[in-house]
Amino acid sequence: MGQFYNDYRFDSQGSNMRQDVASRRRNYTRSMLCPSYKKWDIVMAEFGQDYDCCLIRGYRPAIVYSDSEYNERSPIMQVIPLTRKLKGVDRDYHVFLDKNDCIGYESSGIALVEQIRPVDRKQVNRKVGEVDDFRAIVKIDNAVAEFFGIDTD
Repeated sequence: MGQFYNDYRFDSQGSNMRQDVASRRRNYTRSMLCPSYKKWDIVMAEFGQDYDCCLIRGYRPAIVYSDSEYNERSPIMQVIPLTRKLKGVDRDYHVFLDKNDCIGYESSGIALVEQIRPVDRKQVNRKVGEVDDFRAIVKIDNAVAEFFGIDTD
């Protein structure tokens, strides 16, 4: 435990700590200047380029899943990445999303519920559509509830 604390180097005035707080404030301000999105919007987001893990990566569409009100007040939002690859359709946490279930989104694909994650507003480029079909919304909600072990009865 001592090694963890020894890794942080602060001068006697604690200036490194002040710089960190200032940096977080700047990041928060920049993020809050970016648009917020509503639940069920489909957005283009950057998920990074880490090829050493099993997480989805790259610039791709995602469904905004966090509540619209929360998204307006927060610099982050929860999103469900989408992929056009139709493998794994039979998995519990993959939900097929037909392009006819959406407004403005022209591709069918899979919502990767097991990879739901927070993204900073700065990682989102633009809205490309929205999930509009009630049955698709219910399927995604049920998959999220099952994934997190939430009883829906």
